[in-house]
Amino acid sequence: MRSQTSPLHCHTSFIFLLKKGYKIELVERLLELNTLIEGKVDSNFNNVIFSTIYPKHAKENKFEQAKISFIEQLYDICDYISVLFDSQTVIYMQEISKVVYNLEREFRALIEISFLKQKGKDWYRIFYQDNEKEKNRMDKRPDVLKKLDNPLDNRDFVDLSNFVKRNVSTSKNTIYQKLERIEYLFAQYKEDTQSYPDNFIHILDNLEEIKKATDFKNQGLSYNNLYEHLTPALSVEWKELYEKRNLWAHNYCLLTIEELNRFIYLSKIVLRKIRTEITLLSILYDDKPFIISGDVVNVNLNKMKSEGTTICKLKIKLNIGPDENHLIEITRATYRDIMNIMRVFADFSNQRSLGSLLENISNNPFLTVFLRETIESIINATDFKGKLTSEFDELKKVIREEIFNEFDLEKVKHSMQKINKKESKMDDDLDTLLQQIF
Repeated sequence: MRSQTSPLHCHTSFIFLLKKGYKIELVERLLELNTLIEGKVDSNFNNVIFSTIYPKHAKENKFEQAKISFIEQLYDICDYISVLFDSQTVIYMQEISKVVYNLEREFRALIEISFLKQKGKDWYRIFYQDNEKEKNRMDKRPDVLKKLDNPLDNRDFVDLSNFVKRNVSTSKNTIYQKLERIEYLFAQYKEDTQSYPDNFIHILDNLEEIKKATDFKNQGLSYNNLYEHLTPALSVEWKELYEKRNLWAHNYCLLTIEELNRFIYLSKIVLRKIRTEITLLSILYDDKPFIISGDVVNVNLNKMKSEGTTICKLKIKLNIGPDENHLIEITRATYRDIMNIMRVFADFSNQRSLGSLLENISNNPFLTVFLRETIESIINATDFKGKLTSEFDELKKVIREEIFNEFDLEKVKHSMQKINKKESKMDDDLDTLLQQIF
């Protein structure tokens, strides 16, 4: 998970009231005996005590542990404890804030693009608009912003959460199974009872019609036809994310590194599912693999089935020399993975302007022509070809540090290994077969 580092000037301020019989000198003594922190204590307003603690020299990385222990000590001797300010929480809040923007922005974008593709500019009014929940986000804001549509921005994160709960947690399969169960119970009632209400047959007929409407064979527009990776499992993850996000949204006085790490981990899991859907909508929209062949690098991003769900698999073959090939392989890849690896290639070969361009379009994989041209320029550059052969060990180190470490956090399967020509040919043949099947 994340490294547990602290800023040099981390500190926490408290206000508390001691239990009867305890004096401020006890708090001062606790701080004197502490090997990790020190602090200042003062009494105001009829024995209301104010204190600020901070780490001793070279003990910054132990501050959170020491802070929690100090709170536990205070709990035993105080009637009232409150945190006035915590500088570590400020850092954690800033990190959560960046993640929240990416997560919410890309999820809103996925919903918007999918429905816009299916139903055009009126999609929001047809499928989503609820005047009771609309909020005017443009009131008292610059006029230029009023020229934008972005209809989902009129709804807050609570609505996004409800959207997941309502449309994802219950799939069409689940609805169909429940209807079958209801129908079965009605049928039993019909057999066991000589007389039943006049509208009983009508109820059964309606159930049959609803079953037909929710059957997977029905190819009408539905949430399940739009998305494969936004499943009931995501609904559970989203719920926990929402709960942890609320600590940030409501400016809670204290966050721990464990809470931050859990939020970051969950956000990566959910964001990868969202980005997989966006990858399928953009780079792999026409059902053809995204293939770029160069003199020393071959890039292949294609989709295939895994446990009944479409995934994107990325393979990058590097020709280091006449008898040396290496294969980078990422299962459950997204458009961001291919952009990040190509950015590493660009920086490695001093093509920083192209690396900057990839960074600028890193959230817009729908610029597929431009993306293809940029990758071709990077892998076919003379400097890249030369350095790939002469400094390959350095490139491997950078890929592991900047790319694979993130995969380890997300538990995304990945590898980079040397392969011979026979293995490379067999691998190509297998890819071709899988593409023909799926």
